Amino acid sequence: MKNKLLIVGGDSRSSLYVKEYLRRKNIKYFFTSRNKKKKNNNIIYYDFLKCKNLIIPKNITSVLILAGIDGEKKCIKFFDDAKKISHTILPKLIYSILKKK
Repeated sequence: MKNKLLIVGGDSRSSLYVKEYLRRKNIKYFFTSRNKKKKNNNIIYYDFLKCKNLIIPKNITSVLILAGIDGEKKCIKFFDDAKKISHTILPKLIYSILKKK
């Protein structure tokens, strides 16, 4: 089976549950990680705040976005980053995904 799903925010807590479910159902997927030390064929390095464009593999048919800064305290502490992610980066990412269809 080909990889068809891309999880953006593959290091998030939510993605742990999603990836476990996909493994149990034998569904292959790619996911993004900002951790350069992780080595795996299905990991795409992507850091929202440092990378401009996410290169989406050609065989991706669905994208699940679980990325962002979670928790009220972190959003307050890193307000500028949280605002940049939710007001600029995520909308651009969604637009680029929709444009490819």
